[in-house]
This record gives sequence, structure tokens and C-alpha cells, in this order.
Amino acid sequence: MMLGTFCAICGHPSSTGPSVHNHLGLFLAVTLQIAVWRGLLKWPEIEIGRQGETDPSRHPETNILVQKALKRRRKQKHLNKDKPLPSNCRLSFLPLDTVWLLFNCLNYYDLWNLINADQFPIPNRYWRRRANLYLDLMDDVNELELDWPFLCLELERLHATLWVIDDIDQLSVKFNDELGKKEEFRLQPKDIIKQLLKPKPRGTQYS
Repeated sequence: MMLGTFCAICGHPSSTGPSVHNHLGLFLAVTLQIAVWRGLLKWPEIEIGRQGETDPSRHPETNILVQKALKRRRKQKHLNKDKPLPSNCRLSFLPLDTVWLLFNCLNYYDLWNLINADQFPIPNRYWRRRANLYLDLMDDVNELELDWPFLCLELERLHATLWVIDDIDQLSVKFNDELGKKEEFRLQPKDIIKQLLKPKPRGTQYS
């Protein structure tokens, strides 16, 4: 929501001063960096260019996530990590239909924190149904034994990341055209963002 609001505001030149226009790349990069620190976004392992598809079901990284979910499930079975329901979990006192409705109102970041905190066992059928939005034309995936919570939430993270990347690219083009920047001086927020998202060496502290 923070990123969406920021992009909406920047879309109206009258709502921002000249300093924002002149340093749009920096503003966008810092905003996205904050989201990355909070675990909201993660740069895709595979890039498919400026005209790349923003739909996760058509993005090559989806197959990577499916393979990761498959390996995670195999490891869980090997380690017998199916966790029992804690007796003090308050969600267990609610009807399942109510729990599902509550979960549907949460984004991937908040839901992941909730299930890790309460250790509430959510049936795979819920995750399959939620993930199907991002698995269009990939019916064979539903037949696999996967770590469905991981796959579902990572697909939602990928969807949010691709949307933000695409929106930032469009804003960059729009503002560069409006400012009449010469090619060698054009703002490139995506390049700044990619630099910020590079893994930090061990022991390096964020400034």
C-alpha cells in the first residue's frame, strides 16, 4: 500500500515539488529498499526485460518457486515437520469458514507472520485455492505434493514485486519524457534499485 500510494502521488506533478521530479530515481529506489528490508518484496531471480509479463503464471520464476516448494515438502516429510495444533491457539476456537475469511483479508506478508506466530495448521486445500489465481494454465502443478503455504505466499510476493517494478519503469519513462532529459542524463531508477537489492557481504550493516 505504501508503494502504491507513493506511485499514485508521484503520478501527479502538481502534488510534488521540483526536487522530487529531479530526483525521482532516488525517491523510488529508497521507497522500494524500505519494502525489501521489511521483507515485502524480493527481486526476481530471472528478469525478462522492460516488456516482461507481470502475471506470475507467465513468469519463468514461477517454475523455480514450484521446484523450491517441491524440495521443501520432501524435506518436511523427511524431518516429520507436520506440526500439531497448539492448545492455546485462539484461531482454533473459530469456525473454519470464519478463519478463511480472515485470512483472505491479509496479504502474504501479514499472513506469513501470523501462521508462524500461532502455528495454526492451514489445510492445503486453502493454499491451493488461494494460489490458483497465479497458476493459470498450470493444472499439472495441483497434482504435485508441494509446500503449498510457501508456494502460495511466494507467488503473491512475486506478483507484488513484478507490479512495482513495472509501475516504476512506467513512471521513469513518463517523468523522463516530461522533463526532456537527454539520453545520457535520463533517470534510471531500476538501475539504482538493482544496485540497492544486491546481497550485502556478511558483516555489512545497512546505513
